[in-house]
Amino acid sequence: MKKLLSVIMMMLAGVAFVLPSQVQLLKVVVADKALQAQTSIPWQKALQFDNKGVAILENPEITGRMELLVELEERKEFFNAIVEPGQTLTITVTLKDDKTEASYTGKYAEECKYKNADMYFYPSTYIPVKPEKPIDFAAAKAMLEDVLSAASALAQQTCKVVGNVKDIADGKTLVLMVERSEQVIDSTTIKDGKFEFVIPINDTTTQYPLIVSYPDSSPLPVQVQLYAEPGAVLKATLSNDLENNHVVGSPLNFIYKVFTEKYMAVMKKAIALRTASLDESLSEEERAEKTRLANAEQNKIIELEQEFAEQNIDNIIGINLLAQRAVLFDKKEVARIMKDVPAKWDNHPDVIQLRKDLMVEAKTAEGESYIDLTMPDPKGKSMSLSQHIKKNKLTLVDFWASWCGPCRASIPGVKRLYAKYKKQGFGVVGVSLDSKKETWLKALKELDMPWPQMSDVKGWDSEAAKAYNIKGIPFTLLVAKDGTIVGRNIWGEQALEERIVKFLGEQK
Repeated sequence: MKKLLSVIMMMLAGVAFVLPSQVQLLKVVVADKALQAQTSIPWQKALQFDNKGVAILENPEITGRMELLVELEERKEFFNAIVEPGQTLTITVTLKDDKTEASYTGKYAEECKYKNADMYFYPSTYIPVKPEKPIDFAAAKAMLEDVLSAASALAQQTCKVVGNVKDIADGKTLVLMVERSEQVIDSTTIKDGKFEFVIPINDTTTQYPLIVSYPDSSPLPVQVQLYAEPGAVLKATLSNDLENNHVVGSPLNFIYKVFTEKYMAVMKKAIALRTASLDESLSEEERAEKTRLANAEQNKIIELEQEFAEQNIDNIIGINLLAQRAVLFDKKEVARIMKDVPAKWDNHPDVIQLRKDLMVEAKTAEGESYIDLTMPDPKGKSMSLSQHIKKNKLTLVDFWASWCGPCRASIPGVKRLYAKYKKQGFGVVGVSLDSKKETWLKALKELDMPWPQMSDVKGWDSEAAKAYNIKGIPFTLLVAKDGTIVGRNIWGEQALEERIVKFLGEQK
């Protein structure tokens, strides 16, 4: 079946004067598989699509011939465009499985016809053009808004997901859920290695990421994350190979796929280095160097997350990423990014919560007093953080969970620190964010941690997560005997040891 998208260009610029910044020189409407676009203007500006599939290029000074590059999942396609003030050029692109065709209407249609040739290094020339008469910017903007409005009205108010499944048998049940919640939107069964969901478009499905999950897999559910967009037909891949699970078919899902690919590339390096740092065949110096490099890669992950959240703060990907990971970012940077949140998101629960979080974190920042927690220990007996903090010169409060791979990977390092500095007054208390007591107790037996443990087994609804605004684990606090927080969310064995040594040295 042929799939169509319209690329609508309004040529509204000249070089003789500086036009107002709101002028829309190039507006690209993407309704189908076209996932990213840019023009070959001198600085290769990428066009950023909003959640309606609209990208606007503001460039009031260059006119003449340019190229529009559209990335179509696994390939790149270029289309010629000749920019002249006051002219409208419409490109209708037909996307087929094996080729791409384009037809043009308007002035210079013949000159712009797409040629099936490698144009990647095709030289671009630019012809400055001066408008002969003033441009009616308001009329042009109104026309474009009418086009978008009509397109939006025609779009189906549903989002379809068509998926291919590997490693999971026919007849098994998949569920569609709101990410980081227990809310199930729909369920379906696998048939002939495929599945399908039709997602209603509403505040819940468009304001939160969704998860297609096979909950019966072990030890972790097989799942893939997606973003519902009106009228989109998404293609999903689901298998036990979690790294290759992905969804394509709309601008938001393309953005998220790009992010996850970059994230996984750095994460794999961090995991490899962290694993190498535990290799007892290496010297202590070699292991320390591996640990240093692993910490550096983990810091790169945080930097990537913050950068991506800021770049996408006008859509749900940026809002969601910031809401989940802001706890790891510099608080001044979070406050700065929050100033750029568009007004349309002011009433989104995540934005409201982020603003509350900033206030909570100010109360539990370094230099502030810790908030005591009282929860059951593994035997069901009530215990409090204060019982142990007052016994030690310095206490590490380690927030973890049985299902958290990085948490489990960090525990051997904490064991070494505990053994090394215990006699100097260093202690550890574990606080689990598990939601099932049996999995918590099983992990305790497997990991054999020689320090006190507590959990209210409420998962992310734990009082611990609320008190300290914990959005991701592992998460740590270093608390002095007098109750002052002297470290918050310090990553890695080396970084922890440096802080421990510094603090205990100052106490002598």
